[in-house]
Amino acid sequence: NTSFGTVVDFLNSPAFGSTEPAKRFFKYARPWRWSGSVALLPTLVPAVSTTPTTDGGFISGHSAEAMRDALMMAYVVP
Repeated sequence: NTSFGTVVDFLNSPAFGSTEPAKRFFKYARPWRWSGSVALLPTLVPAVSTTPTTDGGFISGHSAEAMRDALMMAYVVP
């Protein structure tokens, strides 16, 4: 849709930063590691790392990108 072309350009314009450096610095544990009362979905159990420091629980890249997109869209459609 050409009427949204500038909006698409705007959403694609920022230099997206990686959350990887922050994950390495803060080594923030994933929430399910904080409490034994939290149960993981069985499909996620194979993805559990045996070393908590490699989990990288600091805000995920997907969450960071969703936040950036939502903020940018709030400027476009206040």
